[in-house]
Amino acid sequence: MPHELPKRILNLFLLFAFLYLLLLPFIDYPLTTILKPLPIVCLMILVKTMPQDFMIKLLLTLALGFSLAGDVVLTHPSQLAFMIGMVCFLLAHCVYINLFLRDFQFNRNRLLIFLIPLSLAVSGYSYFHTAFGQLAIPILVYLIALLTMVFSAFQVKQQAGTIISGACLFLVSDSLLGLGLFVIPSRWMPLAVMLTYYLAQLFITTGVLNRQLETSAQSVNPYQSV
Repeated sequence: MPHELPKRILNLFLLFAFLYLLLLPFIDYPLTTILKPLPIVCLMILVKTMPQDFMIKLLLTLALGFSLAGDVVLTHPSQLAFMIGMVCFLLAHCVYINLFLRDFQFNRNRLLIFLIPLSLAVSGYSYFHTAFGQLAIPILVYLIALLTMVFSAFQVKQQAGTIISGACLFLVSDSLLGLGLFVIPSRWMPLAVMLTYYLAQLFITTGVLNRQLETSAQSVNPYQSV
């Protein structure tokens, strides 16, 4: 019988994510430090429970772990915390790139589609970079890593739709974060940032895990797709 993603853990993820989003407009540091990373903890537990290839589980756990560290650090209201958090997420993107490249298959049509988020991100940075001040260069480095992650997601062979959706949502989330911090401050912007961020991590994680389940099933029964 093929393995499936444990629904209880996924439901727990949705519960914690909904709870945090519901309370977000009314809470602040340090309560956010406790609640914000709980959905990511659920995804890490989900990875732990699955019978995946060791290296896949390790890379996915590392990416989620760096993301969790970034979540915790970014709840502290300081520029130093923002820099450290950005480094944490940069490392997470580097791990995701490594993970996606393990299932890399160049697709020209997807490359053309990737040019849309690429052009939007580059145009946005070019237009707003003066608002970033001294952080303009660090943010550019981070953006390059983020776009490389999105590109590598566009080139995966299996579960491409789910993984690409997650990567693009990550780009949307970080773009909204930058707008909210440097361009258009709004008390509701963090809600949009976290909604797209949680969905991004959910789609990437479930996409990678389902991809491995498909691979395992095909190795057991190589004629099932014929």
